[in-house]
Amino acid sequence: MIKEALEFLAKLQTPKNQLTVEVGGQTFAVQADGTVGNAVRPVDLSWPTPVLPLGTLSGIVAAYSAKVGNLGDRVALHIVSHLQVDLIDLDEDEHGKRRVYAQAKHTPDAGFKFNRKPFSVRRGCGGRRNFTGFNPRPPRGGRRW
Repeated sequence: MIKEALEFLAKLQTPKNQLTVEVGGQTFAVQADGTVGNAVRPVDLSWPTPVLPLGTLSGIVAAYSAKVGNLGDRVALHIVSHLQVDLIDLDEDEHGKRRVYAQAKHTPDAGFKFNRKPFSVRRGCGGRRNFTGFNPRPPRGGRRW
């Protein structure tokens, strides 16, 4: 009884049609209609390599000069957008991925806001003083600066 159950389960797990086919040394998936589909690559189980985050393009040049992260023989600058530039390896690994060694991203800065009044602090006596400690309004009784 147990032997028959195991044979039944084994028969359920074996596919009726071939799932992959090898053409020219490369493995391809077989689609439901029997035609050859996309290439099947081995699963990438490696950990992603850390990327050096930078804020300037001169940082990328310094990283390249210092050969940070065991740079390969062939590297290039990849302009991802107007805010990001990557230092990448031109050679792909066995999974078709290119390694990113360093990444320079623009970080928006707060900067000084011009044409604004300095902040003022109201005191209990009703007078206002700005951050310099200078009282911008003269007292009501006359000029006592």
